[in-house]
Amino acid sequence: MNMGVYAFTTRALVRALAEDAEQVTNHDLEADIVPRLIRIGATSGYCLQLYWRGIRTIDSYYEANIELAQAKPPFDAYTNETWPIRAGDFGVLHPSDFVLPAAEGVSNSVISPGVSIGDDAEVDSCIVMAGAIIGERARVRRAIIEEGVEILAGSKIGFDRPKDRARYRISENGVVIVTAKSAGIARGVSSGPV
Repeated sequence: MNMGVYAFTTRALVRALAEDAEQVTNHDLEADIVPRLIRIGATSGYCLQLYWRGIRTIDSYYEANIELAQAKPPFDAYTNETWPIRAGDFGVLHPSDFVLPAAEGVSNSVISPGVSIGDDAEVDSCIVMAGAIIGERARVRRAIIEEGVEILAGSKIGFDRPKDRARYRISENGVVIVTAKSAGIARGVSSGPV
């Protein structure tokens, strides 16, 4: 269960937390406290008829993003002028700002502003965050590339699980997470061929 938005009176929340603290539970708001409030009839709800995805894990974050990169996403964020995206240094963007002409070698991926993708690179089913650089002839599949990370020319990520696991974190569902630390950026060295 994930409602996403909760409203409590201070009194009701403090009482529910105190009661939960005396029980053997995980003390999780969504898994323990809200279900208990529902069982005792201390809640009311509102049915939201819009698209909603709960994002509690790396895999659910990845799936929600990749879902929106499909040819037929679950909703059309690109023509709704009332949904701006506040993107830090990039200012206020509209979702249609993320619709790029089909770039050769890039498929089913979310590409953030400021990303550079080299010639003959292949990026498939990836989330590439702002300022990342994908070098020439690099091949990246089923990965999340952190902001500002550089993947060197000729690198292969997402094709050899044992090699990827030795260098990067891999989610339960096999998504490779390339961070500045795992890529060696913190030491001034880019993510090279593996």
